[in-house]
Amino acid sequence: MQQIINISFPFNPTPIPNDPYCGEELDYGTIMCWADNVVGQQKEPCVFHLIAAGKPEMPYNCSLVNQTSESLEVDCAE
Repeated sequence: MQQIINISFPFNPTPIPNDPYCGEELDYGTIMCWADNVVGQQKEPCVFHLIAAGKPEMPYNCSLVNQTSESLEVDCAE
C-alpha cells in the first residue's frame, strides 16, 4: 500500500542528532522528495529506500584499549 504524505519545510542546516530509534515495520519503505526554490522546481525526485538491516553480529575477540571516566575504547579483531 502506498501512502503519500506532503510535507513542506524550509531549509535548515542544523544537523539531525544520531537517533538509535529503529522504527516500526511501517516506518520503512520508499521516501521520495522534491524541492523548489528561486532557480526552479526539481523534475525528478530524490529517492531513498529505507530497509530494516537487522541486528549486527555479536563482536568477539575484543580487548579494552583505553578507559577514562567518560568513555571506553574497545578493539575487536577477527
